[in-house]
Amino acid sequence: MANIIFDKLGTNNDPFLTYASKNNINDDCYDLFICIDDRRFDMDWIRVFSIFVLFFFHTAMIFVLWPFHIKNNELNAYLSIANVFIGIWNMPVLFFVAGASAWFSLTYRDTKSFIYERTFRLLIPLIFGTLILIPPQVYFERLQQGSWDGSFLSFYPTFFNGLYPEGNFSWHHLWFLAYLFFISIVTIPVKQLIDSPKSSSWICRFSSFANRPGGILLYGFPLAISEALLRPFFPQGIKDIIHDWGNMSFYSLCYLYGYIMVSDVRFGIAINRHRRIAMILGTILTIVICYYSIARTHLSSYTYTIFFHFLCGFNIWFWLMVILAYAKETFSFSNRFLTYFNRAVLPFFMIHQTVIIIIGFYIVSMETNVSTKFWAIMIVSFGIVVLIYEIIIKRIPMIHVLFGLKRIEVLEYS
Repeated sequence: MANIIFDKLGTNNDPFLTYASKNNINDDCYDLFICIDDRRFDMDWIRVFSIFVLFFFHTAMIFVLWPFHIKNNELNAYLSIANVFIGIWNMPVLFFVAGASAWFSLTYRDTKSFIYERTFRLLIPLIFGTLILIPPQVYFERLQQGSWDGSFLSFYPTFFNGLYPEGNFSWHHLWFLAYLFFISIVTIPVKQLIDSPKSSSWICRFSSFANRPGGILLYGFPLAISEALLRPFFPQGIKDIIHDWGNMSFYSLCYLYGYIMVSDVRFGIAINRHRRIAMILGTILTIVICYYSIARTHLSSYTYTIFFHFLCGFNIWFWLMVILAYAKETFSFSNRFLTYFNRAVLPFFMIHQTVIIIIGFYIVSMETNVSTKFWAIMIVSFGIVVLIYEIIIKRIPMIHVLFGLKRIEVLEYS
């Protein structure tokens, strides 16, 4: 079929038009394709917001009802509930945004350049962070446990003694960088298949189906199946890639969803149309899941695990829809705040938990209430992270590569 739209308008250096023209995407399928801006600021806002939420999340982990690296002697049920809710959507939406970013990135790059860029932005910071930023976390944890009482310098060689938690070596919260790098690389053949001209008609059918009443809601089914079949055997606590098929499968799907759904505006239209019902269903399922979490002893192991995790998969998708829809509706703009923190987001992510644990180690020993400790840890930690970024990381170009910082003049997704 003749590509009438592109013949008339040309690509005009627009990444969407360049992509569609390059892959011979037909006008009848992508008649709405050209209506998208060449930058999705809502995705930037989601990324920045999700990292900010991690400050709350990891500070609250000191006070929740389950284990963490540093614990307060008094725990708090409300912070536990808040973290359960945040845990539903925060990491899945980051992988979704990463997949969307990969689609934008591959409109400008070939595969070789993409792999190089992923290595620069993810693998080098992962190695640096694991060797430099994680040992203090383990050190202060061992201090609080009473299993170590020496200096950090004397502790550091023991960091390489065995795998955490029995040993000390771990990548802790930097598992996200490891998983994202691995998923980015191993899904390249899938992304090439998605980008092929032969797949354009299938993407068109999927996006058309998504706009049928309730159609986009059913896209939670693959996520639900992944959770139901794999999560009972690969619980959330294990994050070593090799023995973590549950997370690898689920986060790979989130990543590919982002890659596919940003490529056709009609997915976004469908998500926006169903945002209210998604919020209602997400709220209901969150309540049901909490109930079954309490009542699970009354269910057989097989029935509970399959049904519970199946619901969890759908619940995550519904909340992803809510976040994506309202972010697109409300935050499709840029300002100085977004420009600053969108560049700082990776360094902030890398150092935030280390700072929280160090500050938390000293504050939890004070004689005061949970609320005071929580806000003191979070506010002081955030201020220190800002200072570290502004005074050290941002102003020393030679260490930019260690924190995955791009040249400031380059404006792109990823």
